[in-house]
Amino acid sequence: MIDITAECKQEIDIIKRELPNETKVKIYIMDYTKFIYCYSENHKSLTILSRSGKVETGGWIHGVTKIMNMKLIDVLMKSYSNGTIIVTEKPDNYPKVANCTY
Repeated sequence: MIDITAECKQEIDIIKRELPNETKVKIYIMDYTKFIYCYSENHKSLTILSRSGKVETGGWIHGVTKIMNMKLIDVLMKSYSNGTIIVTEKPDNYPKVANCTY
């Protein structure tokens, strides 16, 4: 995985317009997969995109465990028809149950 944050200033500026000021943004690539990690003291989210149109299972698992430093049981994932996956921290009021069926 390669940190390309320094090369993506314009993209980061666009993303940060929609986020609170204290939010930090990091961008990574791994093979055909791009990870956009937005985090602050109170919030973490990871957007995962793939040039191939489909994020492979290993890609999102790597993003959750290595970039977010979280366990799968602690996150919520939403996938979109264009292949994008958005991962966020599971709120405290959600049960700590992992449902790994597709």
